[in-house]
Amino acid sequence: VAALAVPDDGSATQLAIVGSGTAGATGVVDAVVDRARDRLGGVVRVSGRRLERGDPFGAVRDLAPALSSESPVPAWRDAVLSRLSDGGVALVVDEAQWLDEQSRRLVVGVAERAVQHGVTVVVAHRPASGDSDLAALDAVLARSQLPVTLGPLDDDEVGEMCAIVTGAAVAGVLVDAVAEQTPGLADLVAALLAAGA
Repeated sequence: VAALAVPDDGSATQLAIVGSGTAGATGVVDAVVDRARDRLGGVVRVSGRRLERGDPFGAVRDLAPALSSESPVPAWRDAVLSRLSDGGVALVVDEAQWLDEQSRRLVVGVAERAVQHGVTVVVAHRPASGDSDLAALDAVLARSQLPVTLGPLDDDEVGEMCAIVTGAAVAGVLVDAVAEQTPGLADLVAALLAAGA
């Protein structure tokens, strides 16, 4: 997924990542951020926060400190686009379902203009049927490439994750037990292994 978000050639891309709370989206977003730093030289990471949904521009306030919460969305959008395009920096948004309304509209506006400005935009969120703002954002990002939907790991992927977390090859019996206990959900696999399963 990180290679889809930030290709080897460093070209600007746009990508939506959709995953449930236990599908391992945080690890995927961390990998995207690391790859963007390596390939592009910089990344701005923004995270939605459930209890800050009523705070206008709360998620993006640090991106344009000269603006106030009363400034219009287009002013914020232009300031953020300028910052991103001038520095060759990617915008990575995590937990977009929790963004306040103004921050969401800003992200949609940046995504709509990303190709024109050569800006990479990656947005991760949980599935949210009926959320027209997220649907609009996914539609804009899908102009570049289809959204990636994170799902359960298959048995081979559970085995690979077991080996990564433990630092060694693991017996098939352990892989089977972990896969059965976690239904292949990446965050649960990691938690179970960390607990010393």
